[in-house]
Amino acid sequence: MKLTKQEQAVVIGTFISMLGQDLANECIDKKN
Repeated sequence: MKLTKQEQAVVIGTFISMLGQDLANECIDKKN
């Protein structure tokens, strides 16, 4: 699977935002 630089940026950005949401949810769970 070959991606252009722009496609890679989109995939990486989506991946990071998904990871970020998971981390945020964990932090929220610990505070409550």
